[in-house]
Amino acid sequence: MKLRQVEVLLGQRMPWIDAIRQINVTEQLSELERIDKNNERFRQAASDLALDKLILSEAIRRNF
Repeated sequence: MKLRQVEVLLGQRMPWIDAIRQINVTEQLSELERIDKNNERFRQAASDLALDKLILSEAIRRNF
C-alpha cells in the first residue's frame, strides 16, 4: 500500500525524499533503528553471559 503511494507521488514528479516523508516512512525507519540498537545490546549481553558461563565452567573443572 505505502509503496503504491510512493509510486503515485513519484509519478506526480514529487522528489523521492518528499514522497517518503509524506507516507511517514521516516517514523517507521527511526523505530526500526531503535529496535536494531536494542537487539545489538541484547546480543552483546547474551554474548557476555555465555563467556561468563564458559569461564565459570573452566574454573570449576580446575578446582575439582
